[in-house]
Amino acid sequence: MPDDNPEYLSAIHQLLMQHYNAEELRSLCFRLGVEYDDLPPGGRESKARELTTYLNRRGRLAELQTAVQAERPNAIWPSAAGGGGKQPPQPATSDQWQLSQPDFDRLAGLLANMPEFRTV
Repeated sequence: MPDDNPEYLSAIHQLLMQHYNAEELRSLCFRLGVEYDDLPPGGRESKARELTTYLNRRGRLAELQTAVQAERPNAIWPSAAGGGGKQPPQPATSDQWQLSQPDFDRLAGLLANMPEFRTV
């Protein structure tokens, strides 16, 4: 069943743009049984958009998702359910958190007892 959420489709398009170059996009089409040259003419951005809408019209976005997740496991597939294609929150970076002194001391003690962390 086609998805009528333009934000979701746009997020899929952006995901393809971020993770596939032109040749990889052509190979993705081949694996999905879509003739790349039958998509309307244009560059990589146009082909990614047309592939997304083509598969959406045929209710095949789940196949695209499966293929993308198999080829690009680190690519985060957008949420269709009201998420508007928003990415989940990213983990905090080292400049956004600080280990308390008691936790640091405890960690240092644990690591000191592990053979791979002993220096002497």
